[in-house]
Amino acid sequence: MGELTHFNEQGRARMVDVTEKAVTHRRAVAAGGIRVSPETMVHIKNGTLKKGDVLAVAQVAGIQAAKHNWELIPMCHPLPLTGIDITFRLSDEPCMVEIQAAITCTGVTGVEMEALSVEDEGDGVSFHVYVYNVQPGVEIDYATGESWESGQASSAPEESQSSAAEEARDYVLNTSSHKFHLPSCSSVEAMSEKNREDYHGTREELLAQGYEPCGSCNP
Repeated sequence: MGELTHFNEQGRARMVDVTEKAVTHRRAVAAGGIRVSPETMVHIKNGTLKKGDVLAVAQVAGIQAAKHNWELIPMCHPLPLTGIDITFRLSDEPCMVEIQAAITCTGVTGVEMEALSVEDEGDGVSFHVYVYNVQPGVEIDYATGESWESGQASSAPEESQSSAAEEARDYVLNTSSHKFHLPSCSSVEAMSEKNREDYHGTREELLAQGYEPCGSCNP
């Protein structure tokens, strides 16, 4: 492994001295995608989401993030950015919002955004986009980055899918309140017999049937 440029002779963090570097025109492009459900895509296209025009908000937020990048990453140099261009493309197959951000500046150091170069003098630059899923109907395998609509087969490794599978177990249902409990839950003792139903299956099956987990035993 070569010398780590962001550590000084004492092994402590430093911001690299770029005083002697030549001033050049620099440009970096980062791209990524966010998988959404078909229903959400319709709302994005029509501008009918409860939050309003999400692409307009994302555009402004992205520009602001690029301008404050040096404040968020301690060893980055403050740069006089000369251009920030964020574009969106809505794809139906697969159902995805594709995002591209292009940054330009004239200076002595670059405008890489979340970019990594692997010991090949910059020939292989990869961009990393971290997206945490809050979209109903879409599942993400964070280990691989693969995403798919709920109910469809994923390309995630088989062992990941099998490990996530729930085992069937015993529950007690309250058919009146539509809550389910562990058999040992104190609420089961107070439950009316006419509302009680014993059930053997998985938690996912009960949630799909409209039952809610008890807040006390948290089954």
